[in-house]
Amino acid sequence: MSVMLRTTGQMRANLLAGALAAVVLAGCGERREYRRDTPDEAIDSAQAMIVNGEADRLTDLIYAEDAGQRALLNQAGSLLGSLQRLGDAVERRFPEEIERFRAEAKVAAEENRASSWARYLISGGGPGSGRSSNFGASRVRRPDLQLDTGGAAATGGALGGLSAPRMNESQRAIVNTLLKQIFADPYGWLEEGRGKLGTDYVTDDIVALTWDDRAVAPPIGLTMRLTEHGWQLVIPWGLPGIREIRPQNKQELMVFGSILRTIENVANDLTDDVDSGRIRNLTDLADTAVEKAAIPAVLIFVAYANLIDERDKAKDEVTETAVESDASSSSSAEAEGSP
Repeated sequence: MSVMLRTTGQMRANLLAGALAAVVLAGCGERREYRRDTPDEAIDSAQAMIVNGEADRLTDLIYAEDAGQRALLNQAGSLLGSLQRLGDAVERRFPEEIERFRAEAKVAAEENRASSWARYLISGGGPGSGRSSNFGASRVRRPDLQLDTGGAAATGGALGGLSAPRMNESQRAIVNTLLKQIFADPYGWLEEGRGKLGTDYVTDDIVALTWDDRAVAPPIGLTMRLTEHGWQLVIPWGLPGIREIRPQNKQELMVFGSILRTIENVANDLTDDVDSGRIRNLTDLADTAVEKAAIPAVLIFVAYANLIDERDKAKDEVTETAVESDASSSSSAEAEGSP
């Protein structure tokens, strides 16, 4: 009897030791390697990351100019991972609705027509002036940046009295459809459209991305370049509009990172709401996302817009000082040269 007890005890100890060893080995396992020795390998790796549930690593395929940009891209990667987890939760909770949504998207793709929200984004808003006056009266205005705060500015500060943006029914439908696409199937376009995505060599170390043999985002286009880390997508930071809002110092990087963290927190909250049953369908999901994100996002965007204004003012002051200095130098030279 004692022998049997000792044997049983030994078996349990061995099983426990084996389980612990498996946990330790799993925790110490190496990250999956994704190749990017050629442009096509890099694109295939992006697709594989999605299939493997590692969307957070997509930003590894994006070129960073410095450590600050890499840190920001890592934050963006964390957001992408959260969006993928939300998409997985939505698919578990609403499988039939997701199937209908994907079927509609497939029909639209086969008919080579864009959805209403895509047409809206491409045209910059609806017909005419583009944005309805109902979509907020108080705005942060810049040539390249316009932000609705959802109502008339309150006295006692630019941020006083903020409320969620107001939309008419047409705008609400567009935003609702866009959010459904993002939350329900954020990476479906790449997972299913890999055959349409291609590249054309511009130089030996630069390629242009194409979709159905046409340039992506013409006339400038999107490019990939060969770096020390393999082929990576290049964000067109130098384009007008993008150049002006690009984070250019440590403080701007921090605030831009806060924008990404805010969206990530909203995605995590929505995942919890979907799993718990508090969200009933995709429409409810989109509406809840707007409710959760509107005010904190507006606050951070206003703060970022103010930082950009401060940066531009500093540049203007430097330019004015340089012009005045040149004018003063010219006057002095003329005075010295006069008889």
